[in-house]
Amino acid sequence: MPNQPTPDVLAEPVLAELHARLVARRHELERVLAPGQPAADRDVGDEIDEAERQVEVNSTLSEQARARALLSEVEAALQRIAKGTYGIGEQSGQPISLARLRVVPWARDDVEESD
Repeated sequence: MPNQPTPDVLAEPVLAELHARLVARRHELERVLAPGQPAADRDVGDEIDEAERQVEVNSTLSEQARARALLSEVEAALQRIAKGTYGIGEQSGQPISLARLRVVPWARDDVEESD
């Protein structure tokens, strides 16, 4: 798809607002992904304690995987802003609605295109 300019509907104040929201989201996700403090050495305990720890570890890994995927989308949206292609649907090449971008600022396509 050829590079098209950012849609006129995304006037500078709106684009600045969406950019700020993307940067804030990136910081939130980076905090989720930041290495935590090493866990204190614990006695293994009984099987129930170990199972609970394993559930916690799995939950953390799952949350981090989701955060990494979303961070990738946020970074891609910031790159589209820098290139001037933000707000253009990747599938249709048509402008993404402002309502959609306000709800999902990293959206690659409008709702109808994402099916």
